Amino acid sequence: MRRLFSCLLLSLAAAAGVYAALRSAHPPHTDWDQIYFGARAFLTGADPYRTVRHDQYPSFYPATAFLVAAPFVWLPFLWAKVAWVGVGTWAFVTAMTRRGWWGLLALASSPFLNAVLLQQWSPLLVGGTALPWLSVAWAGKPTLGAALFIAYPSRRAAWLGLGVVLLSLAFSPDWPARWLATVQPGLHLPPIVRPGGALLLLGLLRWRRPEGRLLAGLSLVPQISMAYELVPLLLIPRSAREMATLVVLSQIAFAVAVTLPGIDPMNDLAGTLAKQWPVWLVGVYLPALALILRPTSSRGPESSVGRHPQVGNA
Repeated sequence: MRRLFSCLLLSLAAAAGVYAALRSAHPPHTDWDQIYFGARAFLTGADPYRTVRHDQYPSFYPATAFLVAAPFVWLPFLWAKVAWVGVGTWAFVTAMTRRGWWGLLALASSPFLNAVLLQQWSPLLVGGTALPWLSVAWAGKPTLGAALFIAYPSRRAAWLGLGVVLLSLAFSPDWPARWLATVQPGLHLPPIVRPGGALLLLGLLRWRRPEGRLLAGLSLVPQISMAYELVPLLLIPRSAREMATLVVLSQIAFAVAVTLPGIDPMNDLAGTLAKQWPVWLVGVYLPALALILRPTSSRGPESSVGRHPQVGNA
């Protein structure tokens, strides 16, 4: 009961924070704008990839994302964003506290805070590792979803994902071709092709552990390599000390990444991502790899606190 109350309280706090931010004079444009209006178009038979906002920012999401987000589009736009953040935070906190109360330290990490501010998918996707039915969300963002499935495979997740894909094709058989036409390869690159990214495959040295498979999987899937994409790495620490270390490093990395000279995410996003990548690699990815490769016996008594969330074969 205490854990349930904590999850609910923290999700309400995150939702309230986002509500306050969105009520400001100039709320940030996020991917959720495209998901919301794209889902509305998709459910009514219109082309979601022609549905754009005022700045003509295209939708990079597959139609499966529109179906996963469908329950939220019946709400007004502002409240849909608030509800999305609340549910995502609740799912994320559930996953983190399954391992022990020290998992709440992850809420202070720059990836999680960035994901909340930008109403991103990653907290919800991580929640699928602790709540098997929520693994249906992995089909909505199949890149991070694939990495999480590699780490935490289950028959339920496979069937749920297949069901979402088939339902989306029933709505619009040709959506994959229209979606692929919007994808910009220069933005969505697997970390393995970026400088030093191949080092992340060393996670396979611990391939029997979900953390090792997770890091290797993340290195192989296309992603935009911004802070919010790093949220799944918060599944790797297995003690309060390890989590605190990764959280502090993530905050330092974020502070460095956003103050690099010459970055211009509005006009040169691909160039900005290329400049920021070494910061994320050195500041977050490689420390996560070090935690994976660290001998279990050297982790001390804290490692026995809680269990890592596992989807299993439920």
